Amino acid sequence: MLNAEELGVTQANVGEMMGSDNPAVKRLLGTEGAFGEKLGLGNDWAANVIKAVGNYGETFEPS
Repeated sequence: MLNAEELGVTQANVGEMMGSDNPAVKRLLGTEGAFGEKLGLGNDWAANVIKAVGNYGETFEPS
């Protein structure tokens, strides 16, 4: 969630960020590499978290 905030990935734009050319964004969202598999999760686990609750800063915004 911290990485998402630093990379500009939000709950609102996570879908479009899946097509980013930035390697760090690609790894975070599971479109490149196999980080999730190494944790026993799907590669899109971080994207799913961000879709559900947003990035770190968004979790502290009042509803």
